[in-house]
Amino acid sequence: MAEGTDVSRSFRVGILHSLAGTMAASERPLVDAALLALEELDAKGGLLGRPVEAVVADGRSEPATFGREARRLYGPEGIGTLFGCWTSSARKAVRREAEAAGGLLWYPVQYEGLEESENVFYTGGTLNQQVEPALDWALAELGQRFFLVGSDYVYPRIANRLARALLSSHGGEVTGEELVPLGSVDFADVVRRIRESGPVVVFSTINGDSNVAFYRQLAAAGLSPSDFPVLAMSVAETELLSLGASAHGHLACWGYFQTQKTEANRKFLAAYRARFGSDRSTSDPIAAAHAQVHLWAEAVRRAGSFAPAEVAKAAPGCRLGGPLGELCIRPNHHVTRSAMVGRVGPDGQLHVVWASAHPFEPLPWLGIERAGLINEPIVKEALAAWPEVEADARLERHRSAEALQESEERFRAIFEAAPVGIVECDVSGRYLRVNERFREITGYGEVELLGRTFHEVTHPDDLQLELELLRRLVAGEVERATMEKRYVRRDGSPRLVHLTISAVRRPEGGVENYIGIVEEVRPDAAGTLRSPGTADGERER
Repeated sequence: MAEGTDVSRSFRVGILHSLAGTMAASERPLVDAALLALEELDAKGGLLGRPVEAVVADGRSEPATFGREARRLYGPEGIGTLFGCWTSSARKAVRREAEAAGGLLWYPVQYEGLEESENVFYTGGTLNQQVEPALDWALAELGQRFFLVGSDYVYPRIANRLARALLSSHGGEVTGEELVPLGSVDFADVVRRIRESGPVVVFSTINGDSNVAFYRQLAAAGLSPSDFPVLAMSVAETELLSLGASAHGHLACWGYFQTQKTEANRKFLAAYRARFGSDRSTSDPIAAAHAQVHLWAEAVRRAGSFAPAEVAKAAPGCRLGGPLGELCIRPNHHVTRSAMVGRVGPDGQLHVVWASAHPFEPLPWLGIERAGLINEPIVKEALAAWPEVEADARLERHRSAEALQESEERFRAIFEAAPVGIVECDVSGRYLRVNERFREITGYGEVELLGRTFHEVTHPDDLQLELELLRRLVAGEVERATMEKRYVRRDGSPRLVHLTISAVRRPEGGVENYIGIVEEVRPDAAGTLRSPGTADGERER
């Protein structure tokens, strides 16, 4: 803790991202970036003489969960400022809670625009800061025939509407369009349609881990960048780690690449890797997640207050130089941004092939902000999607009805107060929820456990037995399984427990996740612990 800060008066902020689900791989690094920025503030004495403490919550790639977690953080937790979200549906769910509670959300990812809120600061690119310059460059450098492919949610739908309007106004042609459900892994029909339509560019707004399947299936079909490159709006360095050679030669447009040879980027990379590992990659959303914490801090200093309403008033005009170039918060709560097109090299990194000469002003309403553009075909086409966007918002409101809220709150109270450890894991063994008693047993904090797998905290001599029990659960041989095992606590000491594992199944029969009940095994009267390794399974009754 830096000298001069009052630890007893720490100020709490929330970080709300997906630690589980299809968006987790993209969002977990943004949590790290925000934590790094908060640590940097703390190292310099905190803010207004107080250290800043982060409370991390998991939206689980589900808009309804994002809404519930935001309601909890803004409400019972008493936190007024959140950093987070990736998808537009998640942002909209949190925005409603922020507006109801008078809180703030700082949002770091590119999005479709058509939105402004006094309670939200948008530090990712708007369509005119990413999609428009990318298409302008592609039309000039690659040709006029485009196939549009994306995940089926708000951002890709609106981005594709803009793409169609832009291409039409500049003599381009859309050879086809496909939107697939978020999380899709089967692109056989999409790849066939792309091949048959004969594009020169595939314009992609696919999000999350679906990109792995898409790029690999393109390559497996014998389609390479020499046939047509993919120009992606949501593939950055972190996604490239999973794509491997299937992405080499393809393109992406962002405001940042980690290959930039600037002093600001060198310092950012060094700090990020020193904190999280020398092999870690950065990206535009990661850089924005880091930068927006410092922009918020500058607004806090200007306001002389942490109060959300005061910070919101002070924020316009705040500037920050760094790896993203100069960011400046405008009165519409968006920031100025530059744009670059990069090509993936044999090293798996994006290398700049074009960069804008200056930052673009944020125009979330696609030019309505500028006099005389209200009749532009691009604006008309984009605004035609507004009823669709509103329908999405209404659907999300139904999903977060009052009854669901009350049920979640009751469950959370029981979960945390339970006298035994309770954990929820996904099918890979990654912790999704851990209660207070489990945290006491293992000695880890909640933030440390979420995102880890049980493999990492299980004694290596006990792991194979637990994996065999899980195999039997997945196969349907038993309804639940029990065993005695050892956890390796945070301090390195073993802790013997009795573990009961149950599988939560999908309607079709597959395993959705696991629930574990953990009871500590106490020494007997002689002070001796039983040896671990006993196990049993209970058949479904």
